[in-house]
Amino acid sequence: MKREPTRDLLFCKAVVCLALIGMLCGAVSARAAADGVRSVTVPLIQRGVHLYIQAMIGDKPALFALDTGAGANLVSPGAAKRLNLKSENRGVSILGAGGKAELALAVTLGKLKLGETTLDIQSAYVISFPESLACDGILGTPFFQTWIVRIDYAQLRLTLTPRAAFPIPSDATAFPIRFYNNVPAMAATVDGIKGWFKIDTGAGDAVTLFGPFVELHRLRGKYTPSLQTVTGRGIGGLIYGDLVRLTVLDLGIFRLTRVTGNLSRQTEGAFAGKESAGNLGGEIWQRFTLILDYPDSKIFLIRNSHYDLPFIANRSGMALDTDKGTMTVRSVIPNSPAAEAGVREGDVVLAIEGASIDRTDGWKVREILRGEPGKKIVVRLRTPNKPERDATLTLRDLI
Repeated sequence: MKREPTRDLLFCKAVVCLALIGMLCGAVSARAAADGVRSVTVPLIQRGVHLYIQAMIGDKPALFALDTGAGANLVSPGAAKRLNLKSENRGVSILGAGGKAELALAVTLGKLKLGETTLDIQSAYVISFPESLACDGILGTPFFQTWIVRIDYAQLRLTLTPRAAFPIPSDATAFPIRFYNNVPAMAATVDGIKGWFKIDTGAGDAVTLFGPFVELHRLRGKYTPSLQTVTGRGIGGLIYGDLVRLTVLDLGIFRLTRVTGNLSRQTEGAFAGKESAGNLGGEIWQRFTLILDYPDSKIFLIRNSHYDLPFIANRSGMALDTDKGTMTVRSVIPNSPAAEAGVREGDVVLAIEGASIDRTDGWKVREILRGEPGKKIVVRLRTPNKPERDATLTLRDLI
């Protein structure tokens, strides 16, 4: 599952990948707002690799993250209040990537309008998001299950087509999908090892291998370097893992090389599950046009102009996290640019490159930390009970 006016500052990603306990789909029906409309196309907003769409709930605008890794539609408490969404007085326990289960109350979005299309009776659950995901809500499986949904990363367009009117593009390759905890997954091979991987446009990284899969195939010592750190924050708390560079990822006929990966160290939550091998995030999907056919359990992939872009990891060596309005250094990798510049775990980040963090979108800071090797960046820091100071980091590849 960004979720942009966002602060996506985690070392590798901001994750909203949900494993849901209970029945989350709810009833979905859709109708074209105008007779004769065969498909509807609306613009996508991209921040980093996260995708968002503007919608209307009744007569009020709302910004939603588009997240195939979410098994349900979600809204934040603030958005639920602003949009006058009434609780149905029933809840569900949501187990996120951070591991801690949280109770979410059910609401009905009512009429959700996208361009010329209105979706009726979209159910959702109210839950607090990580602060890296500054939006009103997340559209997950219930949103995708009625239409054929085309996500065009290169052109930043979302197209909804009725199944009866969908022509299969001649350049598209079809793959079967199956569902785990209401989230779609497809078969893939990582360095010769096969598995089923969740399709998660809401994850800001490339590949996460879940703990049981890592241990089963003894992958913890396979890759050098392997950097243990905080890799993100999801619903339920911080996420831990080892950052590595995978040699080859095969998606059927598509082969991606030198892919950045995370070997999860979570012992509970969505990233500790045994039912699937791992998670494929936005860094993978931005290289394709995705066509999702949930009713027929298929995904179609078309490679785009981003396909051959190299996979880039954070080059600073520090993992940043925003919580309760404060950006904090959660982890510093030994012998990294951050360690060499004197950055310490627990430092509060006040500014980067002369711009106050309060006035800097998180996804932009993430891009700064992934800048070209050799680039020097200045970070303003505050250590509790000590004067503010500047740290100058010289970026370089760590994996």
